[in-house]
Amino acid sequence: MQQFHQPYVLPSFRDAVPESWRSNNAPKPPASSLQTVVVSSLSASQVEGGHTDISVPLGPSAGIISQAYIRFTLDATTDADGRSVQFKGAQGTCLSLINRYTTSINGIALDTIANFDKSCGDLLNHCTSSDYIKNDLAVLMGANVSFVAGTNPTGQTGYTASHVVETFCIPLFGFLSGTIPAYLMNGQLNIGIDYNTIARSFYMVAGSVSTFSISNVQLVYDRISPSQEFVDSVKMDLRNGNKFVIPYVNIQNINLTAGVNNNQNIGVNYSSLRSVLMSQITTTSDTTNTEEGVSSNFGLTQFQVSCDGRLLSAVNYNSQTFPALCFLEAQKACGRAWDSSISDPSAYLTAVNTASTVQARSYLTNNFFAGASGIRCNEQLAFAGTPVSVLGINWTCTANQSNITLLADMQALLDDQGNVVIYR
Repeated sequence: MQQFHQPYVLPSFRDAVPESWRSNNAPKPPASSLQTVVVSSLSASQVEGGHTDISVPLGPSAGIISQAYIRFTLDATTDADGRSVQFKGAQGTCLSLINRYTTSINGIALDTIANFDKSCGDLLNHCTSSDYIKNDLAVLMGANVSFVAGTNPTGQTGYTASHVVETFCIPLFGFLSGTIPAYLMNGQLNIGIDYNTIARSFYMVAGSVSTFSISNVQLVYDRISPSQEFVDSVKMDLRNGNKFVIPYVNIQNINLTAGVNNNQNIGVNYSSLRSVLMSQITTTSDTTNTEEGVSSNFGLTQFQVSCDGRLLSAVNYNSQTFPALCFLEAQKACGRAWDSSISDPSAYLTAVNTASTVQARSYLTNNFFAGASGIRCNEQLAFAGTPVSVLGINWTCTANQSNITLLADMQALLDDQGNVVIYR
């Protein structure tokens, strides 16, 4: 009986081939060059209540703006040498210096974030991790670091008697947090920063900050300059009537003094409301530097959000009786309710300037936030949130200062003339 040899053929398009042997199917980046660009503010050094403007020219040579951040130098003067100065807030970052942040292109408003320190501070408080805050943000934004006036850190120059002199970096939120095709736009991009008062910016156990100044404000970003062939192909698509779409998450904040029973109706006209978040601090926190500005539940027994009269959630938001429910609903609003790879830093914070110190921070008393999610599905849709014209918020607590932050999907549409239209 004759036996025939059965050859084995390597199935080159099947899983038997190791991934490292195959061609990479990911889209290749177009031919381009990269350069890190620094744009300095034309504004002079600013003190409390001051304003800084940064202008970036747009046009064919502007390339693509990516990985943008703001850097600046802070010089705070204390009443005596050796005073310990810390920023306000549960995580104590330099965001406490900023009251308002705006971006616009040729007068078209892209971001208008009032109470920037509280709204974006809350997002960092609950959408990052304890390790990130303890390590990265301690260096970038001075998170939970006590700066000692007049004490020169090893290898760092610039400190003088009774002064704290530090340079910080803030990655940008909103429109500029993504990748921006500046080469398709005309005119200029404007960034405006309004600064807080001394009492709202700093926390001190003893002593006070008498003055502070912010200087050397710069926008730093990577400018990617694609090849002319790539630019021509994109512009050809736009001339055919297509729009270049830039999606981003818009941040709005409302700061108000709350009573026992509160009912707030807000006209928003959103096509895609992602979430509503609320934190609460004492009403005197912004007027004295002896309070940290941390968020407490203040006996919250009700938190209801409705979109055009329709209630988003029927969950009982009694934070004292059901803190787990209140916490989980807030996590849903941040889109990380079941993400086991990262934990909310509400429970514990490590004082990074003292390695042996661990400060217990309970969710209810020091890092509280409530939330309601408007996300309808987890598919990659353009607008996955809830459409709403009039947003209703009803909550019951003791008297306090409440900060309501709204997150909504928006889109900036570009045409072949370089014009920008915002679609809400």
